[in-house]
Amino acid sequence: SFGYYKAQYHVDHIDRLVIYGGGSKLANLEKFLSEELGLFAEVGNPFNGLLFDQQAFPNLEEFAPLFAGALGAAITSGDAKTVNLLPEELRKDTSLEVKKIALKIVPLLIILTMFGVYFNLVKTEKTLNREKQQKENIISAWKGQQDLQRKLDFLNATQIAQKSWQNILKGLGANIPEGVWLNSIVLDEKKKSLILRGAGENNRLVLDFVRKLESLKYLKNVKLESVEEKTEGKNPFTYFKITVTKN
Repeated sequence: SFGYYKAQYHVDHIDRLVIYGGGSKLANLEKFLSEELGLFAEVGNPFNGLLFDQQAFPNLEEFAPLFAGALGAAITSGDAKTVNLLPEELRKDTSLEVKKIALKIVPLLIILTMFGVYFNLVKTEKTLNREKQQKENIISAWKGQQDLQRKLDFLNATQIAQKSWQNILKGLGANIPEGVWLNSIVLDEKKKSLILRGAGENNRLVLDFVRKLESLKYLKNVKLESVEEKTEGKNPFTYFKITVTKN
């Protein structure tokens, strides 16, 4: 759960854990989680910030965590089809708000669409010019050569090499196990090799990544150059360097 949260919201670490529901009534659960996870854990009170007669509920702290879901369902945006405990003067006319928002958004979407079409046309023109320039550079590199077949062989070899690297990179992306990530990829065209640097949550995941690379038909050699374990915070990670060579 923590790994998913960090990846989804792009955060480096989690500082606090708030517990709700019936499970929060387990004795010393927050202390246990604090020690095991290494962060501050507490039982939450969803009634905090609400105005009500607290004297009518002298034992509120005993059952407060059980009402997190109920309060969330009760305090809504003002839809007439759902429960709404807000005072009438604070309720909003949802349909009117939606119409106001739509009147603002629709013209903006039209303008953005027109800009998008324009930028796509500009991008397409630049791409065509770049491809044209690349083709002219390839042809000029063979200028003065009388053998047309050698020119065709050179162009075919370039396309095959590019496709080969594309297949290898696709294979890498499809075979990275969960819990392993790459920090850098360095291409050495002369040696027909890639140098991969990254890290994993443990040695087993790194070895699993190496085995998957060895199964790719486009690679003839996969070598685990180095493995180093480092601890960041309280979490150990395995840093690696892998060299792969294509066929």
